[in-house]
Amino acid sequence: MAKSIKLENFEAPILILGIISGEKILKLSWVLNKLLKISLSQSHPLKIVADPKVVLEFSLFQCEDENLNLKYSLLENRNGSVHYFSELKNIDHLFFIRGILDICSKNIVIHNLKKSPEITSLLDIDPKNIKSKGKIGIF
Repeated sequence: MAKSIKLENFEAPILILGIISGEKILKLSWVLNKLLKISLSQSHPLKIVADPKVVLEFSLFQCEDENLNLKYSLLENRNGSVHYFSELKNIDHLFFIRGILDICSKNIVIHNLKKSPEITSLLDIDPKNIKSKGKIGIF
């Protein structure tokens, strides 16, 4: 009889793209859906307690592709003058792709996003450079 093995603390690879855009997250999610043929939809916002009386919300859109085992997340990184990822203050939105994505597929995603006039700039962000590692785990 074969013994099943449970993988603990296994994390799928993650691609993080920083998006600079003047567009609101709703329109940007529509643009990404159209360009990448995915189905981002609004999820519960992420919250940060700024002080006991102020809770800031950051919009989040997500979807999963079960055939490719990929999870897509689009996060609004800015709420007024506060950033969800404070070390990425120049980034308006973050686009996460969790799962195994080969180099060719990654290049196609980047190429398609760079074609969009709604996206001013697109940056490939190394997850190792993010100080708040715990915040990445939810994507």
